[in-house]
Amino acid sequence: MNPTIEAFFTDKIVVEAAKRYGFIPEELILLGKNQNFTYGSKNKARNLIIRIIHESHRTLELIHGD
Repeated sequence: MNPTIEAFFTDKIVVEAAKRYGFIPEELILLGKNQNFTYGSKNKARNLIIRIIHESHRTLELIHGD
């Protein structure tokens, strides 16, 4: 991962993303980081994944599929 982009992924961003999507931040396990950060979590007996990407990698239009 580009060190400049990696520097943007602070704990604060991970905690905010977790809260927005119903994850418990302390339960997230980093699964990988390449062009994004991917975390896993077992929530209510389900295995879940959250992927966080930097805005320089995908535009809002690409995320929405417009």
